[in-house]
Amino acid sequence: MELNTSVVEAVLSNNWLKYCGTESNFPQGIEYTYLSNKKKMVKSVNGIEWENICLEESGDLTGYLAKNKPEIYNEN
Repeated sequence: MELNTSVVEAVLSNNWLKYCGTESNFPQGIEYTYLSNKKKMVKSVNGIEWENICLEESGDLTGYLAKNKPEIYNEN
């Protein structure tokens, strides 16, 4: 599968760490949890809640592709 160049450019130009370490400057309307240090972040990412989020989103993506983009879903 070949990625759309405008998507690649948008991802690469995004300042992913712009709000790192600042609790109050995160954009409004986005659900997030503020973790004050790396140890808490590692514990969170290794937790069951994060695993469940990843599984759910993976299922949502698979369902979307199967329904809306069968040519991509059936590629392999």
